[in-house]
Formats: sequence, structure tokens, C-alpha cells
Amino acid sequence: MSDPQYELKQWLAEKLAARGVASKLAGATGMSNDKITRSKELHSDDPKKRRQISLQEIEAMARFFRELPPGFEQMTRWLEDLPPPPRPSRYQTPVSRRAGSNSPAMLRFRFEGTLPPEPTVGSL
Repeated sequence: MSDPQYELKQWLAEKLAARGVASKLAGATGMSNDKITRSKELHSDDPKKRRQISLQEIEAMARFFRELPPGFEQMTRWLEDLPPPPRPSRYQTPVSRRAGSNSPAMLRFRFEGTLPPEPTVGSL
């Protein structure tokens, strides 16, 4: 089946490959997770599993990813006046608890950002 938005959907699928990106895109654009999943569908013959992406949705996606999708390189005004990207945190962020544990000491952490330099003997 020929899809005029094939390259766009391929770009979107690549952008959404990392875990959690679709949910962040949904929150930022107001689109549902289901709508985003159907937007990136490339090979389904079932019309309920795919959809055309509107121009407003393409603009919102470009602004979210801070990148123009293929076929829309001339739409540079979409990326004007964007707020600066969020700075990475220098602190650890809890990502999950061990199963069955309610103790804060049992939290697992993922590091985001950079650590301050280790103190040396002369600096203490």
C-alpha cells in the first residue's frame, strides 16, 4: 500500500524508538498515545491501525523534537521562538522501587547530568 506520508512516519517511528518518548510527545502535544501509535504505523492494511498526520500535528511534533521532519525542511518558522531545552539535572532521580519494598533506602537511582569533581587530599 502506498502512503504519501511514508518518510514522515518512518522519521516519527525512529524518534519514538526510545522508551517513554511517545508518552512525553503525547503530553506535550495533547495527542493520545493511541493516536501517536497509529500515526507511526507503516505496514498495516487495517485502516483502524493507521492514520494520516495533520499539518498541525506535524508542526507540534517538529517543535517537540526540535527538528524538521523530511519533506518539511522549508518550514523553519516552526522552530522559531522555542524555549531553551531543559538543562540536565545534576542530581539523581528515583526510577523504581524494588518489588515488595516500601523503604526509601531501597530506591534504585539513575544518574542524570554530571557529578561535581571528587575532592582531593590537598583541597580538604
